[in-house]
Amino acid sequence: MSKAHSDNGNQKLQKARRPAQGGKGHAPDDTGKKGAGNARNNANNTDTVSKNGSAARDRNISSAKSLWAQISSNSDFFSDTEPADNNKIPRHHMYAIWSLVVISLITAIFLPTPEEISNRNEYSWESTGRHPDIHNGMSRNIFSEEDVNATETLDSDPIPFSDLYDEDENEKSGDNEWFTQTVVPGDNINNIFMSLNQPFAVLKAIEQVPQYGSNIRSIKPKDKLYFLFNDKMQILQLVKPYDRQNQLRFSRQSPDSLDFTAVLEPIDSHLNSQNDDEIKSTTEIAVQPKTEESGDHGKNETQQTKTEQPKDQQTAVAEKDKQDKEAEKKAQELARQKAEAEAKRKAEEKRLAEEKARRDLLNRRKELVTFTINKGDTFVQAAQRAGLTKAEAIKITELYRGRMQPKHLRPGDEIRVLFASSKPNSKINAVTIKSQKNGRMNAFRDTSNNSYYDDKGIHARKSTKFNRYPVAGPIRITSNFNPNRRHPITGKVRPHNGTDFGVKVGTPIFAPADGIVTKATFQRAAGNYIVIQHRGDYSTVYMHLSKILVKPGQKVKANDRIALSGNTGASTGPHLHYEVRIKGVPVNALKVSLPNSGYGGDSATEKRLKAQIAEYKRKLGIN
Repeated sequence: MSKAHSDNGNQKLQKARRPAQGGKGHAPDDTGKKGAGNARNNANNTDTVSKNGSAARDRNISSAKSLWAQISSNSDFFSDTEPADNNKIPRHHMYAIWSLVVISLITAIFLPTPEEISNRNEYSWESTGRHPDIHNGMSRNIFSEEDVNATETLDSDPIPFSDLYDEDENEKSGDNEWFTQTVVPGDNINNIFMSLNQPFAVLKAIEQVPQYGSNIRSIKPKDKLYFLFNDKMQILQLVKPYDRQNQLRFSRQSPDSLDFTAVLEPIDSHLNSQNDDEIKSTTEIAVQPKTEESGDHGKNETQQTKTEQPKDQQTAVAEKDKQDKEAEKKAQELARQKAEAEAKRKAEEKRLAEEKARRDLLNRRKELVTFTINKGDTFVQAAQRAGLTKAEAIKITELYRGRMQPKHLRPGDEIRVLFASSKPNSKINAVTIKSQKNGRMNAFRDTSNNSYYDDKGIHARKSTKFNRYPVAGPIRITSNFNPNRRHPITGKVRPHNGTDFGVKVGTPIFAPADGIVTKATFQRAAGNYIVIQHRGDYSTVYMHLSKILVKPGQKVKANDRIALSGNTGASTGPHLHYEVRIKGVPVNALKVSLPNSGYGGDSATEKRLKAQIAEYKRKLGIN
């Protein structure tokens, strides 16, 4: 009885609940239909979320946050039972939404922005996973199997020297430093000479030196060959190892000859020589040229105006008129020559007077010389006015090459030069330049090797870091350095003074070392091109660029982006023509030993140099 009563009560309770769950006026079957409709709506919402997930990153993140808030508010999400309230999303739908949320978050985080996609060609060094090394081997380089001249026309001559360097930058002091070439596996003396752009005739002349000439070909990896070049990149001396204790030094008698001599001497004797860095005064008095005496002019005039008696009386008048005209013309010519001789005499007298004044000033010169740049002055003019010789002034400009251009000095800039003594031929121990544009820059002489360094111990004429390549990523060579290249049809020599890198238009080009941009312009053959002067005698050239990113006079650091590669000028395909030059002469950029300077560690040499620098600064009166 109680059981039947209980069943009747449950049935009544269920009937009472159905209208509340289904809503007023709805049959029980309508509740299931509404739940299905909600599911379809949720599925449609899921599709909308999927479409939003492919939109921009910010919208993805916003949608993901909204969905996450909705999921977090659903306490039955991880429940194994169906939710009691039909308004809540079913569990399998929540799994699908959660999967889409995760995919949207991953997409928003890892896909690049539209700005990044538009700039996808602007790679940095790090983006390629490869940094050019200072002395990197070429085993990974790819050399094109196509025609080595496929990216440049053979009919064009090399770009003129005047388009690469200004006239004032070509002045040399005659002060030469040793260049070091390290032998690497696979090297021989022939390709070393070719890499340095040296004539084969010079190598043959060295080979013919009695007793020691044949030893020039005896080289092995890690050997160091030392070259002493003059301003025209001609070999004056060559030093190579002979055994563990001795070396051979080949010396040229004259740059105009091919006569060499050889001596056997202890290792590194050439580095201890004090004669290579001598600065000689250029104040010799020239002999005054003799001029013709006026008596000689009168004598010549008399002789030249003599005429022969006419044989025929009928032609005497005409002959006399002709002779008078010739005499007048000769008299005018003699007067012109006399005026020119007088002008030359006065100019020579003025030059000698100025030279005498400079010599007197040089003799009175003190150990420390201070001068400033005046309006309209060049650096050399200001230095000579202060008592320096032209050779000394040019030497100072060479010490600052790659760090500063003298032509950019402004009126009021101060220069202090410290000599070893007050004698005319004393060596320069230190130089400090206080520039309004570049601040204070110093150069200090190490008395042990006659080389100059800055405050940080970095060689004044060598870069601390010089990368082998100006591009990042895999290296593809389409044309090698070849100074003896000939046109296949005409047979004329058409040197290829650089190395061509096969890169697509817009590839970033990077500075291999610190320096100053000296040229950034357009030329018919080179297209858009850049020249950078590095420390010392090194410079680099970049041709056929699509876009130049630097300007003349701008300082650049190693790995700075300077341009984008292109296909401008005399180019038949996208590539970068790259040159390394020493003293303005092109060399093989892939094989030449690149500079790397500076005292490393805490050596005794570094401590001694620091003590010297401190003493120089005290005498210069700077901190």
